[in-house]
Amino acid sequence: MSRNNKKVRWNVQLFLRNMFIVGVLAFVVYSIYINVTKPKTSVFQVSYQNIALESQHRALIMRNETSVSSYNSGIFKPSVVDGERVAKGQIVGQLKIEDVEVNQAEAQSEQLPIIDQAALENDVETRYNDLILALRNDDYILAKSLKNDLEMKLDRLSKVVDASGESAYQDAIMQVDQVGSENAQTGQVIDIPTSSAGIVSYYYDGYESVINYPNRYKIDYQTLFEETITPSNQHLNVVQRNAGIFKVVSNLSWYLACRVDLEVDADFIKNSDVLVTVNGKQVKGKIEDVFQAGNDGIVIIKMSQYLDGVHRMRSVDIDVRRDEVRGIKIPDSAVVERSNQIGVLSVDLNGVLSFKPIKKLADGDGFIVVQEGNFQVEAENGERIVRYSVSHGDKIALDAENYKEGDIVE
Repeated sequence: MSRNNKKVRWNVQLFLRNMFIVGVLAFVVYSIYINVTKPKTSVFQVSYQNIALESQHRALIMRNETSVSSYNSGIFKPSVVDGERVAKGQIVGQLKIEDVEVNQAEAQSEQLPIIDQAALENDVETRYNDLILALRNDDYILAKSLKNDLEMKLDRLSKVVDASGESAYQDAIMQVDQVGSENAQTGQVIDIPTSSAGIVSYYYDGYESVINYPNRYKIDYQTLFEETITPSNQHLNVVQRNAGIFKVVSNLSWYLACRVDLEVDADFIKNSDVLVTVNGKQVKGKIEDVFQAGNDGIVIIKMSQYLDGVHRMRSVDIDVRRDEVRGIKIPDSAVVERSNQIGVLSVDLNGVLSFKPIKKLADGDGFIVVQEGNFQVEAENGERIVRYSVSHGDKIALDAENYKEGDIVE
């Protein structure tokens, strides 16, 4: 009897041991299956850093140039072709004085796109009153935004005042040389010289007295960016009295005024070097100034290299490469969208995922650059809403499309 009991106990123990082994093996197989079949993910820690970045912008070209006109009408025979370099005093052509009647199509805008100082002062006063109202209503987030906006408007106004000891506009339109003589006789042939060295241009667009460096703070950029300004060749051989014959463009320096997003213009750092691509050609430049103009941010770039053909350009689309952009780099695989808002899945201390909205500043190669910290959006009713976003040191999930809020990652 005891032998039978021992045998039964042995069989039970053997059965239990085998079941335990089978259970362990099943658990191992299941774990391997789960690890193989479940979506792979990893955690990425973001950092606020300098990022090399390219961005696209609409821009206006500003040149240092002098228009040469004549006291006399007549027939002009050039000896220098468009785009040719000339020395100071060099003869560009000859004018045979004749009485001519011709409608020389030198383009002119109906209303000069210049912002006067009074308009800027009114804009500053309006923004100041908005700031006071926000402070009285204890809306400090809105007040901070208005304060930054007011500072940029005051910055532009102060620069206009500084440049207006003698009107910058008057200084600009005085860049005209006249040749010939009121006493010249019909049939007389006179030489047409230059008064400065540079590049000869027969291209006019009618904005020479407006779009130039001295006027940079007074230009109505919003109006001009809506247009495509293309200079045309005005050399028609037949010249009217006081009409422009040609221009001499300085090849020492020229400028770009490019439009940027106001939310991003802090990333354009004064005195930083940039590489600009214009019409497929790369030229070096330096950011000289950043200011606000209406709803746009304006970046003035001083170009340190001459670009062939720049004397006949005005409105251009450019690429700007900067090596000192400050922001957070987010891999493309970490970006998801919820209710028309892009964001990331942030990982808390327990590995739990939650959605955080992000504000994209620019696209990179396989990543985007986003603003660090909080940002504001405008609701349909005009109210400013704060979005709490990612900050330096936060952890986010990669391959985020495979996960949802509340999931746990290791």
